[in-house]
Amino acid sequence: MSLMVIAGTEGYTESADSLIARYERVSFAEKYESVFHLMPEKTSDVLDIGAGTEADAAWFAAAGLGCSPLSQRIAFEILRKRFTHRR
Repeated sequence: MSLMVIAGTEGYTESADSLIARYERVSFAEKYESVFHLMPEKTSDVLDIGAGTEADAAWFAAAGLGCSPLSQRIAFEILRKRFTHRR
């Protein structure tokens, strides 16, 4: 079975380890500085779409927010099925 490669993601598999390490070295506040003011102040539930390594989901949980991480693969599959059935 061959996997479909989404345009713009070529080479990701081969570079995944180094990309993940680089991503996780950046703090949550740095990554989301421009939208940090939008983060909920009180207990809320968050859906982390494209959760990847789940580092952001861990930050949400540590901040007292409920978080449901959804991997990119599952998100793409949901979207593919949704748009395939519309035709």
